[in-house]
Amino acid sequence: IMPGAIQMTSRYDFTYDASDRVTNMKLFTDLSNPGGPLEEDTEWKYTYGSTSVNYVYASGNAAQNFALNGLPNTTANFISKMEVNSDSTTPPLNVVSTFTYVNGAGNKPVSGTVVTTTTGQPTQTTNYTFFYQ
Repeated sequence: IMPGAIQMTSRYDFTYDASDRVTNMKLFTDLSNPGGPLEEDTEWKYTYGSTSVNYVYASGNAAQNFALNGLPNTTANFISKMEVNSDSTTPPLNVVSTFTYVNGAGNKPVSGTVVTTTTGQPTQTTNYTFFYQ
């Protein structure tokens, strides 16, 4: 670390449902006051679809999954809705994304659509096609 460099401290808090899936994740940081107390920075809320997808990279290890994809889930249910709220930005960030998938052989997704609405911005729709070798 370079002399005089400011290190941000952060903490994640998770809330799980009965199926061991993260339904709420909060990020606390000292970004507004380095070295001071941790304050809530961003909150994510997750809703899950009723079907699973074949996550080829997911493991049964929550810490490894958090490092790979940002969530410590060990289940394969896809996220159908994600809400992100951050009052620490100017203007505050409020984003809602919905996800739909079409599964193919082996329960692997062959296509997907993401619709994202951000406060003050036009709605964005992204379509995906997945190919496997």
